[in-house]
Amino acid sequence: MKAVIVGGGAGGLLTGLLLARDGHDVTVLERDPERPPSDREAAWDSWTRTGISQIRQPHGFIGRTRRILMDELPDLWDDMQGSDAYRVDLRRFAPDPAALNDQDERLQVEVMRRTTFDRLLGLRAEAESNLTVLRGVVVTGLNATNGSSVPTVTGVSTEAHGHVSADLVIDSGGRRTASPKWLAELGVPVEQWSETDGFTYHSMWFRTHDGSYPPDLAGFFGGSAPGLVSLLFAGDTGVFGVAMVGLGSDKPLRKLRDPDRFVEVARRFGPLAGWVDPDVASPITEVMPMGAIQNRSLRFWNGEGPSAYGIVNVGDSVLSTNPSLGRGIAIALVGAVELRTVIREVEDPKTVTTTYDTVKQEQIVPWLWDAVESDRGMRLALNTALGSPTDEPESDRTLLSRASFLDMACWRRWAGVNQVFELPSTCLEDEELMDRARSIAAQAPPPAYNLSREELEAILT
Repeated sequence: MKAVIVGGGAGGLLTGLLLARDGHDVTVLERDPERPPSDREAAWDSWTRTGISQIRQPHGFIGRTRRILMDELPDLWDDMQGSDAYRVDLRRFAPDPAALNDQDERLQVEVMRRTTFDRLLGLRAEAESNLTVLRGVVVTGLNATNGSSVPTVTGVSTEAHGHVSADLVIDSGGRRTASPKWLAELGVPVEQWSETDGFTYHSMWFRTHDGSYPPDLAGFFGGSAPGLVSLLFAGDTGVFGVAMVGLGSDKPLRKLRDPDRFVEVARRFGPLAGWVDPDVASPITEVMPMGAIQNRSLRFWNGEGPSAYGIVNVGDSVLSTNPSLGRGIAIALVGAVELRTVIREVEDPKTVTTTYDTVKQEQIVPWLWDAVESDRGMRLALNTALGSPTDEPESDRTLLSRASFLDMACWRRWAGVNQVFELPSTCLEDEELMDRARSIAAQAPPPAYNLSREELEAILT
């Protein structure tokens, strides 16, 4: 099969590698012109990726990502291990470590800068036989035959390369993909949904003076105050990021854009204090704000069937969710593996289109609604902490999450969901598990904060 992938971000290149290694002729068309830089520091300092807004935001590779890379792309996995990725072993945070079993080994996370990972991935893609990466190529539309009410896509049009033909066009254009516009030009609709998550994010990067990391127990939770949660992302070569998350409507948090205030808050959060100590590390960036992030989905569907044959989507083009869940690349990899499996079974583009859409609805789209429910629970918790409680009930998802801090059965199942090993429904529809979770959650103590709201606002103002 000849496949053209529109977009050379992580989702597009990972999909390209998997298909190329199955013997397909794959071409990736990427708008950004720059090749992967010569080393990781050059990638961090100057690599321009206009199509990837989160390229310098904190990032991690959760358990499902690790497992797929080890099984399907072991050479890329080895590259990552040779680049000083920081490993967070979630087993260290189990409520009863003595009750851990062999299955729990999968609950580990690799953390490295996204620029480091994208550089390694880009170099692997460029060296792959059957895979051609063309950079600086702007796709302007789809080419299709219109012999029926459902057109068949036969390739794409570009500014510099004219018509590029394909048996299958794979949209990996990310959150801002132009495919809805291109399909509209063919006279067919798509289904789109979006909702702003309601949060504001501020992040800042640091580097330790000796290139090593503090011995403090490092997970992802960095401390909290009413209305504010912080996250810690160790990276590679002594670099680490700190992210602060709160409600977009919480105006005092806008002061976190001031680096001195940001660092002072971090120093007052116990889990972060030993990391941002000026004797240990120094900032290497300004504060990077981010907001109005959307949970969104895109389906090439006309209400009764596919919008067009011969075109599918992967990665953030399918759906994108709250970045603090860290699931983006895991979901992109799940989609890439599922697409490869479909193509192995049926190479006819029309059948691939319809079969893959069914798989997406079953295996990928549930993660969108889980993210929406997660955001609802977090907004409820933040508003309650700020003294604005509502009558809105806590969801079973929130109760299971709370119980997971206290009970191994809940922790193990919920960790499997958070690491994208099992769909949320497998837990939430397990009545025995949920009865246990509701009972334990009712006994959970209230949250303990590192700073009071008054102390936080004193720093910020």
